[in-house]
Amino acid sequence: MPTLFFSGFRYWWSPLVTGLLAVAVGIMSFIWPASSLETFAILFECCLLVAGIFNVCYALGNASRQTHWGWALANGLIEVILAIWLWTMPIGELTIVFIYIVAFWLIFMCVYGIAEYATLSAMRIGWVSWLIGLLVIGLISAVLILWGPIGTGIAVWMFIGCSFIAYGVSRIVLSFRLRAFNKKNGR
Repeated sequence: MPTLFFSGFRYWWSPLVTGLLAVAVGIMSFIWPASSLETFAILFECCLLVAGIFNVCYALGNASRQTHWGWALANGLIEVILAIWLWTMPIGELTIVFIYIVAFWLIFMCVYGIAEYATLSAMRIGWVSWLIGLLVIGLISAVLILWGPIGTGIAVWMFIGCSFIAYGVSRIVLSFRLRAFNKKNGR
């Protein structure tokens, strides 16, 4: 077994929290499509900040157990910094750039997740390819957001919802798989 995963995973529940937040935002984009862009932007800022904090905790908690913990730390710090930047942005500007920010963030997170899961594939477990498939769906949806964010109207919210849900489900499954790995290996 690679030394990257030898010591098990601490804070396995951190991806669970991030995934639940992402699924909630995705569902809300289907329920309230663009009814209040300002409200949705503020909700995204809050979720991004919470997810960033949990990702930083996950990275620091696994620093002595994994060799690639720095990527999770960078991910969390980027999320926290982006949330703070968005929070300081005037609401008028925020609503203008919000869809682009969401699309680029989703692209970044899906690519990051694919790389993370590719690293997990060294454990030779079958569920990783399923998670990568979910992230590819999220990535395609995020690219479609950028294709025509204003011209496609309501379709943008559908793509946002699909991206968030695909990303969120992949994080939820990952957290339970990390927990099962720990139990199986007595950690």
